[in-house]
Amino acid sequence: MAQRVECGKFLVIKVSAAELCRAVGSPGICDYCGKPHEDGYYIAVLNQWFCPKCYEEWKKDARYYPQDRPVEERNYQYYSMLLGISALPQFMIDDGCEVVVDDAPKLNPKTFVSFRYRFFTMQISRRLLRDEEFMRRWWAQCKADKDRLAEKYYQHGYPPQER
Repeated sequence: MAQRVECGKFLVIKVSAAELCRAVGSPGICDYCGKPHEDGYYIAVLNQWFCPKCYEEWKKDARYYPQDRPVEERNYQYYSMLLGISALPQFMIDDGCEVVVDDAPKLNPKTFVSFRYRFFTMQISRRLLRDEEFMRRWWAQCKADKDRLAEKYYQHGYPPQER
């Protein structure tokens, strides 16, 4: 299972070659030494996957540059969604969305993400979540619609009941 790894200020994901292959089609070959490995580390600032040996070597000489942060965060956000670490883009999380984990999801959880905003539960395709430009436009419209509907409920004095 892919997971975030603490490495100073760097954003790093420990991920197996099999998971990486399923998510992005990479065969699990180290971008530094060129040898295949079963496990490795995705380093967002470099946008590269290193085997454990090369990762340890890189850590010894790695230098953090604050001006690289926007690119690093963009790469990390994209790969963390593909690898299942975070299911929603950061701008949706900042607006108050949270992933809903159902015991009996209506749609396939491998291809769809269920999430809640206010008291509305919605589902969206993981494929659409990969397209950041589309998601930003879609979320702005969806959020405005849901906020308008929520205000309508609250004006009449009957907010929807919680389950």
